[in-house]
Amino acid sequence: MFEKILNLLFKRKCFVCGKFENYLCSDCFYKKLILQKNCFICEDKDNSYNIKNCKKCRENIGVDGIISFFDYHDNKIKKMIHSFKFRSAFDIGKFLGEKIGDIMNKKYSLSDDYIIIPVPLSKKRFNFRGFNQSYIIASNMARIMNLDIYYDILFKGKNTKTQAGLSENDRNINLKSAFFVKYDNILRYNLYNKNIILVDDIITTGNTTLNCAKELKLAGFNKVFVVTVART
Repeated sequence: MFEKILNLLFKRKCFVCGKFENYLCSDCFYKKLILQKNCFICEDKDNSYNIKNCKKCRENIGVDGIISFFDYHDNKIKKMIHSFKFRSAFDIGKFLGEKIGDIMNKKYSLSDDYIIIPVPLSKKRFNFRGFNQSYIIASNMARIMNLDIYYDILFKGKNTKTQAGLSENDRNINLKSAFFVKYDNILRYNLYNKNIILVDDIITTGNTTLNCAKELKLAGFNKVFVVTVART
């Protein structure tokens, strides 16, 4: 009820066309959707399907698939995500999580062998921002997809520099040993051999998500698919 009242008082305005309907109106949402059919890593259009990368890239990087929904270079999309991340517009994260969850339901048949894990923030970054944007997106995806979400499996143990502006080598050094898995909780929830949907807001080079996926695979999880709102 409270949410309905807020929606009446503060109507959602499309970031693209300005129409009072939603943060992306129904027309603009599908115009901006990019859902690539080619391999995310090497962009081979003939050797990928569904949400999987091509076989060569799966073997080389250890991630079973990466899917992004929007182009971060699009200024309207960037403005929307910035409003969510840096102006604490949580309702935008809820909207994105629900829409992505709905599309995932329609495109992919995922069993209850799948669980959702958000990319974590360091304690220092979380305390500064006050929230984890990936968790907000992931929790709303999980609700729509009827999948369990776990925020206490994967952790970021050290505060790192922002990845933006760093060279590829510096990105790798920056994230070295940054993430770890809490094995006790895997045992407590009996999650061994589960498949994971790893959720983040933006993917650039993939270093962050690939480091997370590596730790999850080492911990005994089966497949790891990365889902992000946008890609650069």
